[in-house]
Amino acid sequence: MHGCIFHALFLLALSQRKRKEQYDLIIQVGDLGIWADPAKADGATQRFAQKNPEQFDSQYLIHPQEEHVQFFQVVQSLLRVPIRFIKGNHEDFEGLPRESPFAIDEFGLFEYVLDGRVLEWGGSRIGFMGGSHNAKKPEGRLNPSAIAKFVELNRGQIDILVTHDAPYNASCGFTGQIQGCQAITQMVEALRPRVHVFGHLHKILALNAIADVDSYCVPCVVDPVREKRDLERQAIKSGCLFILDTDNQKTEFVSDRWLSEIDRKTTVVEWTRILSEEQS
Repeated sequence: MHGCIFHALFLLALSQRKRKEQYDLIIQVGDLGIWADPAKADGATQRFAQKNPEQFDSQYLIHPQEEHVQFFQVVQSLLRVPIRFIKGNHEDFEGLPRESPFAIDEFGLFEYVLDGRVLEWGGSRIGFMGGSHNAKKPEGRLNPSAIAKFVELNRGQIDILVTHDAPYNASCGFTGQIQGCQAITQMVEALRPRVHVFGHLHKILALNAIADVDSYCVPCVVDPVREKRDLERQAIKSGCLFILDTDNQKTEFVSDRWLSEIDRKTTVVEWTRILSEEQS
């Protein structure tokens, strides 16, 4: 999300209506980017926010104004379940809870899940591991004890593995560098989950290179604007919502046509009106 909470919440709520679905469990794969005080954001976030001010929309989750409250309340009534999230490498680590699951906002929209936790849900065991191996701040790095805990589990004890970082050699970066880390690969090899989902790399990937495990990279919600022509891109990135049907193991990156109809310049008030109309 990288702080773009209005875009992300609008996407989730609207997609349920457009697709005639109700999501039973919603997970965010790190870099949620909640900054109650934007002045405390890390250097990379500060740089991107100069051209992408929506990356600081997250402050309104903690300090909402009237129009934000109305939006959050409508979204809450539509989603019905909190969004569980893990840490990324661009977070306000001092503001993250020390226990989990723990709601971080008064609307109960987002619940933080600590590294190494296992959630029993709908007959599936879901393992959570936040952080990145190359995070600049120690608090944003992978947790060695949590990794060791997962690696020691017997094969098949985790059905769905959710990580922020990618397995080693998942992709190449802008300069041709290998992306991902060996620790994630080690966990996937040891656990052999049915599905592995991660973020961090900002692009759609579907891999099956590690022990025949299906690994999926979910891209960021909003592509950053670097130059004027980027403003012509659609507001919400195609594929940033990934759906797993646990009844039949069907997976899908959502790329429906209505995504392109969401305007970058839409205000929170307008989004609230759209969702309220859909609700009625």
